[in-house]
Amino acid sequence: MTAAGSLRPALQGFFADSVAVFEAAARARGLVARRYRLGNGAFRILSAGAAAAATLDAALAHIRLPDDGPSDLDIQAWDEADGALPPAPWPADAYGHRGQIDLHADDGFDAFYQLGAETLSVLDRERRLALYHMRGPLPYWERSFPFRPIFHWALAGSTLQPVHAGAVGRPGSGVLVTGPSGAGKTTTTIACLEGGLSYAGDDYVLVDTGPQPTVHSLYNTAKFTEDALRRFPRLAQRVWNPDRVPPEKALVFGQDGFPDALVASMPIRAILVPRVTGLVETSLRRVPAAVAIRALAPTTLAHLPGGAPGTLAKLTRLCAAVPCFELAAGTDLARLPLVVADLVERLAP
Repeated sequence: MTAAGSLRPALQGFFADSVAVFEAAARARGLVARRYRLGNGAFRILSAGAAAAATLDAALAHIRLPDDGPSDLDIQAWDEADGALPPAPWPADAYGHRGQIDLHADDGFDAFYQLGAETLSVLDRERRLALYHMRGPLPYWERSFPFRPIFHWALAGSTLQPVHAGAVGRPGSGVLVTGPSGAGKTTTTIACLEGGLSYAGDDYVLVDTGPQPTVHSLYNTAKFTEDALRRFPRLAQRVWNPDRVPPEKALVFGQDGFPDALVASMPIRAILVPRVTGLVETSLRRVPAAVAIRALAPTTLAHLPGGAPGTLAKLTRLCAAVPCFELAAGTDLARLPLVVADLVERLAP
């Protein structure tokens, strides 16, 4: 077992050896370097081979930038078949129940093992370089939002925060839609999308929690239960995984299903907390910021490893900065986006 005092040198050695494995894989498969928007900055994915690049590009294609510009963060990604990782320097008991790896509060590295996806993410904060190692084919849900822990760590010192929420609106005025599973978040965002509003995300978005709250699109994917998919027949024709076996959800990539609706960013004018009512009509009522925090924070904190106090502070600041509403979501999905659009227009400057 590695002692806590010597973990940093061991991590540095592990990271250097892992980079060497990636570089050998990239030489064998061919290096694919692509650059993408990250808020007002950029990150780059360096993939070993075209297959890995295509897998990771699908959810991010709408925010791709010219490849020859600057990058604030580089991510080296490769498959186990092209190169196994060296032995990990942390002990077996360092793994938490959600995949977080306890590095003894080391301030230079972060690490996370994504259970179910079997991916290891490691960030060298000083070098702004991350590793993303895939032990096998990615499940549909990881394809829909790769690199969440890496973005979370890399942006920890900024006002930017990956958030478990959707976002719809107009280019100059948007709303964040949040809530736990089953609350109606996906139905609300997709109904608004189908009703003509712009779409910045359905499951995870990047939020600037600074003085001018803004939502930036990260992923162009939408995931549906079978019941939800039946409500949106147009998108049912664009499902990426038609041969799925329940409980796997249907996955639609935005560039295939709704490219014209995708928007890079929007000012946040309000936060909506959906509630399924079973009634026909949709209505809004103002609620305290605490209601939005309780809807937004638990799943965001549960999904993203480490830094909970800082993350909660960002989310609390965000919810205090804009009006918050409960959206009593009605069953008439054609009417729901009209209610949201009216709010968006009323709150626009």
